Amino acid sequence: MRLPFVALFSIVVSMACTGYAHSDHDLHAREFVNDLSSRLSEVSTRDLVNALSERLERRANEEKDKKKKKKKEKKEGEDSEEEKQRASPRWCCPKCGKEFPNGYRAKSHQDHFSGHIVRTLAKRDKCWPEQ
Repeated sequence: MRLPFVALFSIVVSMACTGYAHSDHDLHAREFVNDLSSRLSEVSTRDLVNALSERLERRANEEKDKKKKKKKEKKEGEDSEEEKQRASPRWCCPKCGKEFPNGYRAKSHQDHFSGHIVRTLAKRDKCWPEQ
């Protein structure tokens, strides 16, 4: 039976890697566990509980702050939207006496009804139909 050199070489390399991988993990795992246990022996349970409770309190406060901030931003957004509507010019169709809060509705009314010419209103003006 004849094996090519490349096949034989790949088998030897894979076996060497497998053997090396299994032996090193056990040794490193033992070292890690020993190191961890020596570090934990210096820390008391009370210290761990205190540290965890502090982190939980901090996280809870951060969550509350985020919720308050989102609520405040949402409220400010609504207020500014209302202010924008108030500040925008009102529109009036003198032919039918209808008043429109924005230019989009006024334009669609003008397009829908031929002969209706929509105009802007001053802040305190009222929309009266033509007679």
